[in-house]
Amino acid sequence: MNDFQMIPVPNQHVTKVFAYIARLENLLEDPAEDAVDLAQPTPANGDNSGVWTDEMLAALAQSEKKAVLILCKVLDVLSASPSTWFSLDDLEGPTGETRHQLRYFWSSLTRHFKNKFDTDTWPVDIQWGTGFEPRRDAVMFYRVTDERAEQWKRVTGR
Repeated sequence: MNDFQMIPVPNQHVTKVFAYIARLENLLEDPAEDAVDLAQPTPANGDNSGVWTDEMLAALAQSEKKAVLILCKVLDVLSASPSTWFSLDDLEGPTGETRHQLRYFWSSLTRHFKNKFDTDTWPVDIQWGTGFEPRRDAVMFYRVTDERAEQWKRVTGR
């Protein structure tokens, strides 16, 4: 899908529109996920290393939920180059997912993490590109720490 239409959306409905698009692309499996917040929270100090236990990561690796399967591919790529920041464009080739899929699969994860693991933190670090010094493009960047990469590899055997 390379054709896009620019449509103004009222701010209060943006997350619902993103979730609707994700559902149309079969990235949301539960219609109740339409109300999910697209924010991608991490703890205030940026350290989520203690939140994700081996058992939690193992459950992710064994999940058949489409969005989690994509996340596992992302974790594999990030874990191969720990502490390196990747944009969606950087992740597209190595994961085998389209940029479109990578853009929208995140929308169902916060709710899934809260329901399944009782956490709203993510197993990856996230930073907006303009927050880097020097500034990067105004897009989201993702990485895992060396510790998370080691944990992911150990738990999954990948």
